[in-house]
Amino acid sequence: MKKNIALFISIFLLSACATFQQPKVVWTGQNFDNYVTTNGVPTSQYTLQDGNTVFSFKKSCYYDSSKTGETLVIVGPDNLITRVSTPTKCPSYYDSTDYKLDQIYQQERDEYYQRQRDEAQRKDRIKTLEGAIGGVEKLIDFEETKIKASQSLVDLNTILKDDAKVAKAQEDIRNAQNEISKYNSEKAQYERELERLR
Repeated sequence: MKKNIALFISIFLLSACATFQQPKVVWTGQNFDNYVTTNGVPTSQYTLQDGNTVFSFKKSCYYDSSKTGETLVIVGPDNLITRVSTPTKCPSYYDSTDYKLDQIYQQERDEYYQRQRDEAQRKDRIKTLEGAIGGVEKLIDFEETKIKASQSLVDLNTILKDDAKVAKAQEDIRNAQNEISKYNSEKAQYERELERLR
């Protein structure tokens, strides 16, 4: 009894597999009309020198690598299929020309925006340097005014023979001259950078 049950189960499983597993169709040697009836009309064709005709069957991929793209079918003059090529796989989006063009566009766009940012920074720096140069020139003018005032004090106190005030005014002149030298050096540095940026 147990053997009969086991045999019954085995037969049932085999029949189930036979029911759900579709056999692979071998088209070689079959009439081409049957292939067209099953797979649709070919998208293009080309006649070979030997008289055979190559038919191309293309499917829309839309970057789905799980789909097949093109299948070539060679048909003889008797309308019988002599060969069916292995279907090509559809390329994924990352293998496509569109993806490569998108990458190029993105790179060019990034470079463009980077140039825009660099140009904006350059203009801002030029504006800052021009303001700094103008500020230093005002400081130089102020120190030159101090020198003139101190020189007037030197002349006056020399007449009055006030040596202490003369010495103090001369010290003020030397300090102002040192400040002017420092400011001129700073100004020259700003001007060199400004010349490079322009």
